[in-house]
Amino acid sequence: MRFITKQYASPVPQGGMLGYVLDGDVEDAMERVSLAIRRRWSELGMQDPGLMVESSVLSEVATARETRHRRGTPRQRFAIHHVFAPAKTT
Repeated sequence: MRFITKQYASPVPQGGMLGYVLDGDVEDAMERVSLAIRRRWSELGMQDPGLMVESSVLSEVATARETRHRRGTPRQRFAIHHVFAPAKTT
């Protein structure tokens, strides 16, 4: 929400989120984040149904996604690039 409320990256049209998946199950983490986004699509300034889509800048990375939002007044377009990285601890 900090990107959407302009607490982060207020002057730019894009932001990024790097998620370290501590248990190594990247697919499950991606699905859980996707579900959380779909549940809050309106609050996040997204069109229904609030999908994470293939990354427009990292299309070759299987664990990269993108979400598209509208924020501020006037409602400006904003993209968040999500990258999920396995970080299994020992």
